[in-house]
Amino acid sequence: MACRNTGILRFFLVGILLFLSWYTFQLYAELFGRLSVKSSPQVVQNTADSAGKATVAKIKIDDPDALVDKNVIKSAEEEWDNNQGLMQPNVIKINKNPCAMSTTCTQDQFSFKIITGAANVIGPSVCFNGTIIMKNPLNNVDRGMNIAVVNGITGESVKQIVFDLYGKDSTELKAFLKELKPEHIILVTTYDDAAFK
Repeated sequence: MACRNTGILRFFLVGILLFLSWYTFQLYAELFGRLSVKSSPQVVQNTADSAGKATVAKIKIDDPDALVDKNVIKSAEEEWDNNQGLMQPNVIKINKNPCAMSTTCTQDQFSFKIITGAANVIGPSVCFNGTIIMKNPLNNVDRGMNIAVVNGITGESVKQIVFDLYGKDSTELKAFLKELKPEHIILVTTYDDAAFK
């Protein structure tokens, strides 16, 4: 009984294998038949006659670009351009008061806010006259003394510099201090360790 079932199963599997081979051959024949045709492209349109029977009409097209509706493409491009602003991730809205200061200064005064770093996790920030001039996102803070130099007459930022007093001594810091001018305003904050050496 088991031998008879095995024979039927083999016959069935051979039949499936032959069918798949024939079907694959047909697909390749159709594919290569289409590729070898060198006549102009054709468009097949399904239409219905007055009796309701479906008929197939083949229309020859000399230019394949004639198949493309340029108005549809243009409207799709315009829609894409209009939606670009909505689709951008992490759009940062600019705060009108980036320093988050409640006091206002007169014309002959400058406002400033200095926040020291927290351990080695949160970097310091220096804000001068409503503009953040040193902060982690600006990539201008690091371990040690973080110093911002501002022109005390115009209020323009002159320089931002970091002195690593954990890994180096204070020789560079002393040389920097000697170069300062009387009109400079110096804003100093620390990050991580600024006192080891």
